[in-house]
Amino acid sequence: MRKLVGFIVVVLLAFVVTSFNVEAKSNAPVTTFSWTEESVDFGGDLNICVNGYHSFEYTIYAGQDLVAGSVVVSINANGDFVLNVDLVDGALASEAHLFVYSELSQLPVKRVAPGQAPYQLGNLGLNTFEYTVSVDELTDGDTYYFVFHMALVDEDELNPSGVSGETAYVGGPNGPTKGAWFYAFGFEVIECEEVVDMPVIYVAFHAVYGSETVWAVGELTFIELGLTNSRWGWQLTFDVNPETFDLYAGAAQNDLSKGEFIGTLTLSWDGEYVTFTLQLEDGVTLSEIQIHVDYLQLDTISPGQLGYQAQGAPFTSLWTVSLLPESDR
Repeated sequence: MRKLVGFIVVVLLAFVVTSFNVEAKSNAPVTTFSWTEESVDFGGDLNICVNGYHSFEYTIYAGQDLVAGSVVVSINANGDFVLNVDLVDGALASEAHLFVYSELSQLPVKRVAPGQAPYQLGNLGLNTFEYTVSVDELTDGDTYYFVFHMALVDEDELNPSGVSGETAYVGGPNGPTKGAWFYAFGFEVIECEEVVDMPVIYVAFHAVYGSETVWAVGELTFIELGLTNSRWGWQLTFDVNPETFDLYAGAAQNDLSKGEFIGTLTLSWDGEYVTFTLQLEDGVTLSEIQIHVDYLQLDTISPGQLGYQAQGAPFTSLWTVSLLPESDR
């Protein structure tokens, strides 16, 4: 009887311990893998504008941690993704499989059999190759997600690449830490900033101060431009960024030491009009002003033939005028 009672007690204790362990296990937190924007590899921006979009470069990993090459992803003129694969020397891709997703939530959390990929290339035997994938119309700011698998072999068994026979994925290292490994990468559609060719504007500014001729001082003299053999004066080259030029009176032979500094002329451009602003020395007033402003270089040095003739003398400090280049009038 005592043996029977002892046996019953042991069974009950075993049942209690087992029940406790089951309950403890059921209350333990279950950790499952999930993708986040931070865990997806978005590559390195090459800062190269291709067909109006940024291009990105990603690392190819074989056997989880062996660098096997790189992939550059760009967008062609048709709005398709172009993947340029470049493997390490001696390595060949025998086949490639590509999954493309438009939402982060669509990325698989377990490796999908490569044979189920919607985009497949077989019998490649290539060290470098290009793969084009068509998608719906791209919009600036859209993000796409990729799982790109390759099977690798050696080009020459006598010179092994170190990645032969390995499974390879683009991007990472990321992906689930349990089960069959795979990596994923993302591509954000980023339009390049529009590059506007800024014009070069040529200016000649003439005025009269007392009995002296005044010109704004630029880089090229009229003599260097071949417009005269002896008369002094300059053409200004203005690259549309605000710039200030000195004004000199009576600087014969383009020798500033022979002339008098009387103030400055500041030029600015708003994309349409060029604005001229005078800052004259104390007591200086001008009785005449003539201006050439155009995308074409100066072809005359006769003040009366310059395109703009100012009215309303005398002209004092802070006088300003905004003019269209002559070709735009």
